Amino acid sequence: MNKSTILFILIGGSIIFSCTKPKTNPGSKPIGSFTYLTDSVNGYQAAFKNASTGNPTSYSWNFGDASAADTAKNPTHTYATSGTYHVVLTATNKAGSDTFGTNISIFEQVVDIHTKFGDMYLWLYNELPIYKANYLTNVVTNLYDSTTFHRCVPNFVIQGGDSLSKGVNQSQAGSGGPDNLPFTYIKTLTHIYGAVGAASQAAKGPGNNWQFYIVTNKSGDHSLDDNYTVFGYIMSGMNVAITIQNQPQNASNNMPDVPIRMSCTILNETKAQILTNYGYTVK
Repeated sequence: MNKSTILFILIGGSIIFSCTKPKTNPGSKPIGSFTYLTDSVNGYQAAFKNASTGNPTSYSWNFGDASAADTAKNPTHTYATSGTYHVVLTATNKAGSDTFGTNISIFEQVVDIHTKFGDMYLWLYNELPIYKANYLTNVVTNLYDSTTFHRCVPNFVIQGGDSLSKGVNQSQAGSGGPDNLPFTYIKTLTHIYGAVGAASQAAKGPGNNWQFYIVTNKSGDHSLDDNYTVFGYIMSGMNVAITIQNQPQNASNNMPDVPIRMSCTILNETKAQILTNYGYTVK
């Protein structure tokens, strides 16, 4: 009995999965195989690359989620949610067809905001895809690494993420970043304790592409609702946010006396892992 081979290759922060079967003789029916790569920004999206041998001339993909079949050679497919899906490729030529299938895993994305005081674990709301993609792009491009929490108002918010705060000189911290994100208010996403929102120069104004704030008032601050966009929630680690807000600071601008820097990484986890690790239920 011929055996299939599954090869795992780690490139950057993504995993390429290679699924192959032994090569066949020229002129016979093809042998189906493929690789796939999940997107680091849109975690529900997978790019499939045909790796079939035997000169196939047509393809049919079943992505395992009840969507329509795709006949592209190298399709990209976006799933509605995370989970395990059985993907089947049928490769065909004049000599016949071969069908190959394997399970693939699509994960949820959690952001680990690391500081010297500990880690905060951020959930990005799927209801705001523009904000989610913007934040994840900033993480992937390392924009947040070495930035500071430059504004820490006790019992209100801590604010950070400005790329201009990376250096020793903090005089420009809080002034950087374009404001290109559309103001969006969703009634069910409010400024509760741990809410994460986009900084803005004015109420109902466009959101800043870099800077974000975390609500540290344990009762929330609903005066901000319908004025600033909430796009995420700290599922675990708010004790770190409280520690940050309580550090010695300049009373005139609420900037900590000693810069408090962050770094951010993406964690790929299942819904069950998120519930276990952070006590948060993904809707």
